[in-house]
Amino acid sequence: MRNDYAADGQAETDLVPFLRWLRSMGRSESTGDRWVRNGWIAKPLNIGGIRYSTRKSIDEFLRRATAGEFARIRNREGLSEYNAQRKQQEQHAGV
Repeated sequence: MRNDYAADGQAETDLVPFLRWLRSMGRSESTGDRWVRNGWIAKPLNIGGIRYSTRKSIDEFLRRATAGEFARIRNREGLSEYNAQRKQQEQHAGV
């Protein structure tokens, strides 16, 4: 007989509450929303007002992150390309 329950008595399913997963990594809901907008993780399912991600999409996200796909490239000053451009624009504007 198959055991569909985890050690804590909760039913095991392919769905993981999106916010719980984010918080387990110390990330906020807005960060998760940005990852969805960037296409880094699949859009969560909304079931009864609660968003869920599949274990498959989480595993795929973690595989891609581990491979460095989402890494920012830093220049010698430690700035990302975006921040380096912004700093250069501010210098030209005299800010």
